[in-house]
Amino acid sequence: MELRSDSAFGRGDGIAGLVDSEVEHDARTGLPYIKGRTVKGLLVESCADLLYALESGGNPASAEYVSSAKKLFGVPGSTLEDTGCLHIGPALLPDDLRQRVRSSTRYSPQQILEAFTTIRHQTAIDETRDTPKDGSLRATRVILRDTFFYSNISTIKPLTSSDLQLLAACAAGIKRGGLNRTRGLGWLHVELIDVVGDPLMAFINRIGGAA
Repeated sequence: MELRSDSAFGRGDGIAGLVDSEVEHDARTGLPYIKGRTVKGLLVESCADLLYALESGGNPASAEYVSSAKKLFGVPGSTLEDTGCLHIGPALLPDDLRQRVRSSTRYSPQQILEAFTTIRHQTAIDETRDTPKDGSLRATRVILRDTFFYSNISTIKPLTSSDLQLLAACAAGIKRGGLNRTRGLGWLHVELIDVVGDPLMAFINRIGGAA
């Protein structure tokens, strides 16, 4: 996952006097990360858009991909028998970077956090007076653009070509995420890769055609 703009994957709280919305980060190292359930939510949202496009367009393979979606992500109210087969880990910074930070004692966790983030301020405008509304100033910490995260995806069931096609297409379909995604934040590029780092879509195309 590449952040192509500053992005705010908040944790639901802030720090009094500093930020109203803090990003998820490791308190021991200061390194930001994105929760696995957040990554899954982005994939599920993208999947819903893809299935809608396929079904409304009369694609003959839509039923097959609906079946794959249920297999991958499950359905609301799933039981143990029909829950999704994917386990999606948190999206972390590259391993070598995290190892260097953990082994270094030169910088504090707060300094590390500040190296990867900045704070954005915004306020609402009183249209009658054309001035900022009282008490409307908000501070949001954002992760800087051009940062890369990696999330490990594992499965408890074998995946078919159709399953992989849909999963890769869902990843490619993610364009925005996090807070304030409609206000300039959270422009993303997401790609499914194999264990050696090669794009999985190229392999899928060879074995079964493009999604």
